Amino acid sequence: AGPGEHFITYTFGTGSCEKTDIRRIFVGEPADITPGPDLTVCSDENSFNLTGFSPVGGDWTGVGITDPSGIFDPQVSGLGLFTVTYTFLNQATGCVATGTRDINVVAPPNVYAGGDVTYCNTLEDITLSGYLPTGGFWSGPGIVNSTAGIFNSVLAGGIGNYELVYSF
Repeated sequence: AGPGEHFITYTFGTGSCEKTDIRRIFVGEPADITPGPDLTVCSDENSFNLTGFSPVGGDWTGVGITDPSGIFDPQVSGLGLFTVTYTFLNQATGCVATGTRDINVVAPPNVYAGGDVTYCNTLEDITLSGYLPTGGFWSGPGIVNSTAGIFNSVLAGGIGNYELVYSF
């Protein structure tokens, strides 16, 4: 029949004993659900609100969902790939629509900055080494190139101890 208002006629009997009645039927359309993008998060992250979904006002369910408004807690879900479901009830039509998104909870990487080292105070740049995994970035005083791990002791402030942080 499709969406909209429809009328169904029911007739019973024959001749002068024939009776007819009409029923109005409204066929509503379910809401167009956009559940939002799939996510990859670390298992040690704090709970967070799911975003990027519409329409607002539905409920979330699934492993890791701690509040139906859309709070996901990777420390509750544990490691793995989880499909969460967004359900929306259109109050005007009574139609229910659902959508899903995947949340991949992964272990945080093991990061090693290479341990404490001693360098001479020179004008030359020093390429940091011994850190794992590659592909992260360095921060702290004297870092000249954060992605290449290049440090300059003079720019850091000269002779002294400096804390450099490697993030991946």
